[in-house]
Amino acid sequence: MRIVIGLMVVLVSVALPATKCYDVIPYRNCIASAPGGSQFGVSQFFRMTVDSVTEAHVWVGDRIDTAGYRVVVKDSATGVMLAQTPAGNVHPDRSWYWMSCPLVTTQGRKPVRGKTYEMVVTRPVGRPIAFAYDPTGPYKYGNAVANGSNPSLPDSADVAMRIYGQMDAVDSGTCAGPATG
Repeated sequence: MRIVIGLMVVLVSVALPATKCYDVIPYRNCIASAPGGSQFGVSQFFRMTVDSVTEAHVWVGDRIDTAGYRVVVKDSATGVMLAQTPAGNVHPDRSWYWMSCPLVTTQGRKPVRGKTYEMVVTRPVGRPIAFAYDPTGPYKYGNAVANGSNPSLPDSADVAMRIYGQMDAVDSGTCAGPATG
């Protein structure tokens, strides 16, 4: 029985090779609301530590408003879109939980490890974005921006979200052994 359980653990870990490259959880009762619309939204700047972006989990609020959320990953320097939620918006199925947003890359673009990107969460015009954040600045490589949010976010704030990706496979045949000589 132990062998079967051990094999199942190995199979699950191989089948789900996603790695977190950003992880900030909600802090106490730090809840904010930002206006909807493409000129607004909630942004989090983060450093890419994976070779592809596959999914984001965003801590979202009110399910009463059924308008969906759109998540986009952009290059922070050029504004070029790297990935987005497929087929438009993701709809929450309950209030105040980690809403899963699968991401697909745009035109085969790949992120660059070590580069800063911006994750932007938006909703249609007139539909507010209720979200959680951490004002203590737990993430040291970026910050949150939410223009028009209530309350206004401090400069040290980080949005409560998780960003997942995958590492490229490494060909062990190309690794050289220790230098001799």
